[in-house]
Amino acid sequence: MLTPGEILQDRYRIVSLLGQGGMGAVYRAWDMRLSVPVALKEMRPQPGLSSQVLDQLRQQFRQEATVLARLIHPHLVRVTDFFEEDGNAYLVMDFVEGENLAEIINQQDTLSEEKVLAWGGQLLNALAYCHNQGIIHRDVKPQNVVIRPDGRAVLVDFGLVKLWDPNDPRTRTAMRGMGTPEYAPPEQYEADVGHTDPCSDIYSVGATLYHALVGHAPPTATLRMAAPERFVPVRDINPQVSQSTEQVVLKALKLPRSERWQNAAEMASALGIEGVSKPKRAESVGQSAPPHERTRVLPGARPQPAAEVSRRRVPVWIWLLGVGALFAILMCAGSMWGFGKLAQYGESVQTATAEVQATGAAQATAIAQANATATADSNATATAESIQATRAAQAQASATPRPAQATATAQAEATASALAACLHRSLLAPSDWEVIVCDPFDDDDNDWSLGEYEGERVVGYRQLVDGKLLWDAEALSSVIWWTIPDLVETDDFYLTTEARRVTGAENAQLGVIFRRADADHYGLFKIQDSSQHFKFSTRHEGEWHTVMDWAKTSAIRPGEWNRLTVLGEGERFTFYINDQYVGEVDESRLSEGSVGISVELLEEGDTVILEFDNFELRAP
Repeated sequence: MLTPGEILQDRYRIVSLLGQGGMGAVYRAWDMRLSVPVALKEMRPQPGLSSQVLDQLRQQFRQEATVLARLIHPHLVRVTDFFEEDGNAYLVMDFVEGENLAEIINQQDTLSEEKVLAWGGQLLNALAYCHNQGIIHRDVKPQNVVIRPDGRAVLVDFGLVKLWDPNDPRTRTAMRGMGTPEYAPPEQYEADVGHTDPCSDIYSVGATLYHALVGHAPPTATLRMAAPERFVPVRDINPQVSQSTEQVVLKALKLPRSERWQNAAEMASALGIEGVSKPKRAESVGQSAPPHERTRVLPGARPQPAAEVSRRRVPVWIWLLGVGALFAILMCAGSMWGFGKLAQYGESVQTATAEVQATGAAQATAIAQANATATADSNATATAESIQATRAAQAQASATPRPAQATATAQAEATASALAACLHRSLLAPSDWEVIVCDPFDDDDNDWSLGEYEGERVVGYRQLVDGKLLWDAEALSSVIWWTIPDLVETDDFYLTTEARRVTGAENAQLGVIFRRADADHYGLFKIQDSSQHFKFSTRHEGEWHTVMDWAKTSAIRPGEWNRLTVLGEGERFTFYINDQYVGEVDESRLSEGSVGISVELLEEGDTVILEFDNFELRAP
């Protein structure tokens, strides 16, 4: 056990113990580098594990911690770091000040319907965000919901996880269900380690709301199946709850998955709660469909047009299937996760399973990479060839002397070649959307307002140098300076560009602007590369609105080229940095407008030199 004052990684000083179990503990700690409190979750391996099992667990820990660190949502605890020390694994999370919902219920017995619905909507919003990335929480319960002093609900996990040996029968039963019995649906107790999907989290939310409305948890799913009369409807205990709310909660608590709300947005809408993200893929997840029909291992596993696969860009439900299902679904917000889901077979079968899975995984990876490369290459090549053919035909039709025709054709071919090099070969781009522009900055055909500039708040110049847009800026006061090319305005769009801070103020912020109607209406996605932070804000009627506050990501490469990508579809905005997903939000204040690039300097006298390259815009 760690003691107060002990320091890990030369960074985290232990303050106090928050909770402990046989295989781990959770501590309040102090991040000495950032001067903020954190929650430090320690996971100690079960004694006697083989080196092979330990290696598997360590690899799983690193993979899943990396996924969790990318989750950024106002109602989810944020994972900020992970590491291993002295044979133990550690997960670092924001320390959320407040009181957990279970304690509030214990103090007040039943809670007002208004409060419960408000918090329920926030939980559903967080889960919809997770589900849209193929991540299932599997342990939603009042103890894992912290109510902050400002009244906001945050889904956390300070629970303890046992690193278990699949060959040790003492650990199988305890870990099989995953979750807390009163809040876990029946599928989490199935003998095959449990098939779960978004409907499983819906059940847990229903159980949590039930507890808050009536003052105690519902009976376990197994008890309900054995003695249905033990389950008492909400209004029979608390008649002050409206009939409509009761019906929503009871449907969420249906034992068959197919009879529950099928996603978080559906349940939220039934509660009269707006703004919860709808699922990216409309797909029934009821029990009538066998598990293998929900399996998505490769983008091309189920035949469909390549354009549809690319445009949907839906993260697959994360099932890694093999003989015995070595790992199942990742879970959200620090709930660690696959360690309790190693296949329950004997050593000889397990060895064979590992070999089969290793071979299959290698083949799957190779196929996926080949498919991704082929699709991206074919998209870029097809677009370039189409433009090349069109421009060549136009040049030929308008040319009279044969030498002029040859020159025009050569120019068209050169332009198409440059376009092919400019287009970013990524499956993030909707392949059936039109390429409005892909500017490699070889010329100023798109009118980037080059030359010197002198204003009240900034001076500088922009010029094209060696196929890059070079931007030199000096602040006369705090300023955001943008340049908007002469392009069509769009509503739905895909925007991506490369940017680099060459030299100058380390706190300079570079970014992209989109749906800019005028100087007081636009969206701004920006990064501060030196600190590896990003932010999304909107300017609306002259006022700034922070939609996604500063958050850190290792996807940003300080002092190097960084690719910023924004996908806008209706009110949904999805953000990527260097092709890594960093977040998504719904924002209704932006309708349509132009796109561009920006630099922000914070203090008078700050200077910076930036470079931009390969500015690409697509639209339906």
